[in-house]
Amino acid sequence: MAASKNLSKREIEILSILAHAENPMTISDIVATNSAYTTNIVQPIIHKLSDLGLVEVDSIVFRKKSFARAFRIADNSKNVLSGMFLEEYQSFRQLFADSYLLAPLVESELKNPLSSQAEIERLEEILETAKKKLR
Repeated sequence: MAASKNLSKREIEILSILAHAENPMTISDIVATNSAYTTNIVQPIIHKLSDLGLVEVDSIVFRKKSFARAFRIADNSKNVLSGMFLEEYQSFRQLFADSYLLAPLVESELKNPLSSQAEIERLEEILETAKKKLR
């Protein structure tokens, strides 16, 4: 993992495109989703995401007289992203109290009333599990 673990906004956008795609996508498929994308923009991003273990080659497909790799989200991408988030959280935790860092995360969940109650209940379960582990 020689590549930087910090993800840019564009890298997150491309990761999101792949995460929500019904089928694996080639670089050309990804470029076609946004007029601001070019092959020269997408290709290095896919390479970085692959180096980080977030994206993997699903298959080789034949398109217009040539072969292309079709990419998909890696099976362990949630674990990798969680690890990246945890590292960032630990860095900020040295500067701020936990409650100061967690409050904005909880508040952001309240913006969507349909899922807020379920998410609060899920967070309460996580906290209860953590309390039991401390006993």
